Amino acid sequence: MKAIPPVRITLITGDTVVYAKDAAGRASATLEPGEAGEARTYQAQQDEHGYYVIPADAGPYVSKGLLDKELFNVDYLAANGYADAKAPKIPLIVQYRSRTKAGELAGKVKALKGGSEPMALESIDGAAVKVDKKQAAAFWQSLGGGGQATARALTGDLRKVWLDGKVKALDDVSNPQIGAPAAWAAGFDGTGAKVGVIDSGVDAAHPDLQGRIVAARNFVPAGSPGGGDADEVTDRVGHGTHVASIIAGSGAASGGKYKGVAPGAQLTIAKALDDTGSGNNSEIIAAMQWQAATQHVRVVNMSLGSSNPTDGTDPLSQAANELTAAYGTLFVVAAGNAGPGRYTIASPGAATSALTVGAVDSSDRIASFSSRGPRLSDDFAIKPEITAPGVNIVAARAAGTSLGEGSSVPGGGPIDEHYTAASGTSMASPHVAAAAGILSAQHPDWTPEQLKTALTATAKPGDATVYDQGAGRLDIGQAVTQRVFDDVASLYAGFTDPYTGQTMTRKVTFRNTGKEPVTLQLSLALKHGDAQPPSGMATLTPSSLTVPAGGTATADLTIEPTLGEPGWYEGRLTATAGTTRLTAPIAFRKQARMHTLKVRFVGRPEWTINPGAVSAARISDTDPLLEGEPTATWTENWRTTDTPGILETELKLAHGGVYYIGETPWWYTKPDRVLQYGFLTVPELKLDADTTVTMDATKAEPLEISTPRPSEPVFLNVNFARTTAGGRMYAGASVLSYEPAITGRYWVTPVSKAPAVGTFTMLFDQVRRAPEVELSVPGVPLHPRYVSEHDALVPKFSSDRRLDLATGDDLRAGADVRGRLVHLPARDSLQLLLTDLELAIKAGAAGVVTSDRFTWLLSASAYTAQNKIPVLWLDSGEADRLGQVLARKPYPKAALHVTPTTPYEYKLVHYVKGATAGRLRFAPKARDLTAIDTTYHSQFAPLAGAWGPTSNFTEVSHTYRDEQRLSVRGSHAFAAPAARTEYYNTTGDDVLWERAYMFFDPATDSNRFASSLRGFTQATQEREDWNEAIVPAQLTTGPGVPGWFGEGFYCDGCRQGDRLRLRALSPVGFGYYSDASDPSHLYQSAPGTEEVHLFNGDAEVKAEYDDLGVPYYTVPAGPGTYRLTDSWKDGFAGKHPGTAVETTWTFRSARPAGGDSPYPCLDTVLWGDKQPCAQVPLIRLRYGFRLPGDDTVQGGRPFTFTVTPEGGRSPSLRAAWVSGDKGAHWTKAAVLPGDRVLVVNPKGPGSVSVKVEVKDRDGNAVQQVVSDAYLVR
Repeated sequence: MKAIPPVRITLITGDTVVYAKDAAGRASATLEPGEAGEARTYQAQQDEHGYYVIPADAGPYVSKGLLDKELFNVDYLAANGYADAKAPKIPLIVQYRSRTKAGELAGKVKALKGGSEPMALESIDGAAVKVDKKQAAAFWQSLGGGGQATARALTGDLRKVWLDGKVKALDDVSNPQIGAPAAWAAGFDGTGAKVGVIDSGVDAAHPDLQGRIVAARNFVPAGSPGGGDADEVTDRVGHGTHVASIIAGSGAASGGKYKGVAPGAQLTIAKALDDTGSGNNSEIIAAMQWQAATQHVRVVNMSLGSSNPTDGTDPLSQAANELTAAYGTLFVVAAGNAGPGRYTIASPGAATSALTVGAVDSSDRIASFSSRGPRLSDDFAIKPEITAPGVNIVAARAAGTSLGEGSSVPGGGPIDEHYTAASGTSMASPHVAAAAGILSAQHPDWTPEQLKTALTATAKPGDATVYDQGAGRLDIGQAVTQRVFDDVASLYAGFTDPYTGQTMTRKVTFRNTGKEPVTLQLSLALKHGDAQPPSGMATLTPSSLTVPAGGTATADLTIEPTLGEPGWYEGRLTATAGTTRLTAPIAFRKQARMHTLKVRFVGRPEWTINPGAVSAARISDTDPLLEGEPTATWTENWRTTDTPGILETELKLAHGGVYYIGETPWWYTKPDRVLQYGFLTVPELKLDADTTVTMDATKAEPLEISTPRPSEPVFLNVNFARTTAGGRMYAGASVLSYEPAITGRYWVTPVSKAPAVGTFTMLFDQVRRAPEVELSVPGVPLHPRYVSEHDALVPKFSSDRRLDLATGDDLRAGADVRGRLVHLPARDSLQLLLTDLELAIKAGAAGVVTSDRFTWLLSASAYTAQNKIPVLWLDSGEADRLGQVLARKPYPKAALHVTPTTPYEYKLVHYVKGATAGRLRFAPKARDLTAIDTTYHSQFAPLAGAWGPTSNFTEVSHTYRDEQRLSVRGSHAFAAPAARTEYYNTTGDDVLWERAYMFFDPATDSNRFASSLRGFTQATQEREDWNEAIVPAQLTTGPGVPGWFGEGFYCDGCRQGDRLRLRALSPVGFGYYSDASDPSHLYQSAPGTEEVHLFNGDAEVKAEYDDLGVPYYTVPAGPGTYRLTDSWKDGFAGKHPGTAVETTWTFRSARPAGGDSPYPCLDTVLWGDKQPCAQVPLIRLRYGFRLPGDDTVQGGRPFTFTVTPEGGRSPSLRAAWVSGDKGAHWTKAAVLPGDRVLVVNPKGPGSVSVKVEVKDRDGNAVQQVVSDAYLVR
């Protein structure tokens, strides 16, 4: 599985997610809360297609089919170039309900806020549009989203909003196999046919394609590789040329050996895939429209597709259906290479009208990679409908390309200058498109459906199921010589409970194009698993019929779903007469018996309630009787009852299923309106009858967290994860930033026992800091809070003081309140609050304290002008007690204590697995906490806000257990540089912590990501530094990593056999870098350049590259001394230490006799190399500069730091130097015992570079120069 380094993704809702995934498939999604610090809840899902993070306000739109779910597939978005660094805009396709002319579509799209670059897609009543990510929230609001409790409809005439997804070329001695020579012998080679190709372009100069191309156009937009010029269709991938020559290549460069299936056909070329082999849906649709409406092509090949399966309602499939109906164009589409699993047919192969093609090998066996059906829809459509050769197909090679090289199927790659072998359904599809072209020339009056059914009916069935192969393998020789055909490509259905009234009767019409009558023998074969269906469930009458010359005859096929058990039925209808043979695959599914699940939400009569969406996830996903039933169902259609505080809704679920039921409501009570948040669940429910479940919020238990030192919450993440019998995970996350974490509480259903199927886990992750402000009034304990944690947004007290008090009545009566703290009782009115605040400011009050709920609005930028003195919020109970004290004079004085910068922070994670009842109070003791003195370094300053610095760093702690593959957390922002003690609770030896950070420089609008993998198994005292100079490193995990995790990093300095892998991952974008002090601080794929050279003596050893582009060095087997030079230039745009690191390693190496590498070796992992693998003795260095947060120390003064060598055999620090002029001149330093270096710093201001030399007992050595390692003043 390919790892994904951290990337930021802006969703259509305006939410931002930082997503990352490791090579084992563990993924983290870090949610960045908005500036206002609102509470957000998210639904997280994992399936075989990715990881989905769906904001609660978008969930109903997804479940109603108004929003494309792929808009929230963060794994897909990250892997396909939609992250913010690569895509500043979100590409969308919007569809409308009513028919709209092309000229009007662009105008409609322009009415949506934030949209630009509209492109009309008339065939689907829609348009492509790009949304500026900075305006995504406004765009979402204009769609009708943004905080609504339910989704009724999108704005205006909008029908659905789709991600403008990516499609890719589907490539992972065939003519005789499909009967092409027989067709040629009969005089049918495609002459007179015109076949369209939508692909990566074409090498028009290839000898096999000379004179074949009659029209060409480029649809790749400017800014994409190979785009911008409508007339330039050069194929720089090789895919389009290969496909085109399979269709109509002359074989000129091979003496006719490798000619196409229809060598007499002409080609129209649409380049819609860029020079990387991918394109957007909107560009493909535009190409389809051109082929059908402008070129009037009868057959179009599309050897491309999306990566995830669809139900055939996606934009590409819709376009295929509409254009086929309007222009009579048959689209022949590759099924995809996502096999061998079921439900893997993607777009546009899912289109009903398309002829979808799977792949077989030379022995007619289904290729393992070939995608299988059924279509992901309620009708369980048979896809693919036909197969064709698709394994190691030799066809034209575009100049300068090597299609097929590196394929997962052995045997691919260039054959010679003109030909290459490639595998995939991409190669199978053009065989069928060419065959359709031949038929279209033979029968110019035939419709697309007739072309399709003629090919499927004459196909040769294999041993696979109909959902694997459709009708069978293409036989064009049979199709052009046979004279009897039917009108059915496939028969399929989905029957729902109750089954009455759904009897399916289909007339199958046979037509005879010959001059003699033909008598057909008809048969029907059907199976339910290994069993025969009951008598009468499927009938075909008559069993024999005669089709007159030039005429038709019909038979009746009837399926009676009231008979038979629920489940899958597959088979085929066959008609034969001598050499005439016809086949039509049949498949249908009977839905399981359904029950009604009534869900009752119980709250208190005085509550105002938003119950949210309730979801039901089927945990029994391995039950064969329920295969094909939905695995997850949502609804938000609650209705009130006659009892205040009680709401009800209903779900239809399958009989016998085991379900998890969950919802995340919120509620409040007037007048204070403090929101309460909940997670209510029924972890396990076996559904055998109509059932009612009660989600009783009045019996929920609160989450309670306390710490040894005084603290207040600034962030709360609540995650739940429910795994299924098959290992699928359903998860949810509530992200409560400062305001909701401070004011409300989180309530959880008390679950009394662990589930019997799968697992149920909750975790609570809270960040707490020292109280920012404390207020003491004699006899009244008070816990005031600012309305924002962030100094930039609201004014705050800067120092401790004693304050006189005053009341709101005093203020409004004109009393002298100068320097006093004014208590304003809640008046439940924003305008009254603002009026009183204005009076307090004008009167010179020191600040205001209040419980008014509107206080929390004052952190918004709209109220900056009115908010000029500190405002403290109290909960209503404490505010009432303060009011009672102030009901009589004289007023007492108040003591104010402030902690502007927290000296400590708690990062606490509490897992609750199985039962939750009585386990929601978490109060770790000091002896159970690891204390880490942490410095966050920053040479760049945060932006100045209205009242203080903005936040420029974020932190988040993702945690995992063995069964957990996804962590969803919100990040906490803070201003740096900063130094504090951070406390982590011990979570045992089975929990992996991934602590992740983002360092942002506002001046250059650049950021870098860092993380560390470790565990907390026992209390320790440690020190850490983050955002130091970063150096090329062999990354390691930190202490306490769980045994189930393993090491986690590849060996980046190992020898296996005679192959050296040294700094091998950098050229492919996964270079290993770490903070200078700690190799467990990961900066993978850090921006910059790294140049590496290996020498054997004075001779350079040239790098070689494997099929993945990963470099290696081949060296002699015997012992040798090698020199490795590494020049790393840090490309982070913000000001930072370690601008460059120059390293020269000298090491001894010979072919290993045994393996001693503590890390997985690349050649073992990638290529299965079983030779011993040993780590080469590269000496790595750890620097302990122990600098303050701004990296600056006093110039002209003595300064001590440490350099700790690791690796080799007993390495020792031999010499060190410093330079104040970037290495032009070096001053030698004193090397002291304990790997210490004593220098006298150059006079400031400026930077100091460091050079060190280390050697070990075996002669291995390293010299390293860290430029601009620190600053002096």
